[in-house]
Amino acid sequence: KRFVADRQSSCLRYNPLLHGHPHWGASKEKKMKKNLIVMLMVLLVSFTVMADEYSLFTGNAYTYNDLSKSLNKTQFLIKYDDSENTYYLFTADWMNKIWIYLSENDLQTIRNAITKYQDWVKLAKEKQVEINKEIPDLTIRTNVTWQFGDDWYHASGLILKFTVLSQNPQRHELVISSNKVDSNKNSFVDVELDPLYFEEEEAADFLSCLDKSNITKKKEEYNKKKEAQDLFN
Repeated sequence: KRFVADRQSSCLRYNPLLHGHPHWGASKEKKMKKNLIVMLMVLLVSFTVMADEYSLFTGNAYTYNDLSKSLNKTQFLIKYDDSENTYYLFTADWMNKIWIYLSENDLQTIRNAITKYQDWVKLAKEKQVEINKEIPDLTIRTNVTWQFGDDWYHASGLILKFTVLSQNPQRHELVISSNKVDSNKNSFVDVELDPLYFEEEEAADFLSCLDKSNITKKKEEYNKKKEAQDLFN
């Protein structure tokens, strides 16, 4: 499965859509209301893991297209859940959405990986060499939740790794990829992060966005807006 970023409302907090229904007779409508209540209870459980999430920033990257044999520009989100003190790397396409869980330590691992990438790029350019090597001792083992159609799945044991890949001696990319993991409830359903490719500019922007002061600022801005909105309750 491939995951390309959702470009619609990418900076907005994720909310489940509410749909209306046509009018039926009294008995049928009563039965439908019962079914709706059951469905909402199931959805409530599913959405608990990201009920209080909001976007901290949108990042730019590239994904590889097998058909065109080229890199296509895409986007991803870093989100935060106040109630769980959990961050998410969020990506999506027209049929799937995934939330990769990240802790404060995981964010630091990403910062360290980008810094190491930048060091290797500088050295590779000086020596006029190409690299195709995974950055050692910098991996993230975590959980993932994803939505496929109307169904929700969860898995543990997802491992994010960071690789430096050269296109030529002057162009070197950072690649974030993962292993494939099976759903905890259905081993026939699996998920894998579509590798994210970063050029030097995108990697530098990602590192800047992950700066601790920037994250604190984004949280403060969100809480300030939320407090203002709560005045109208």
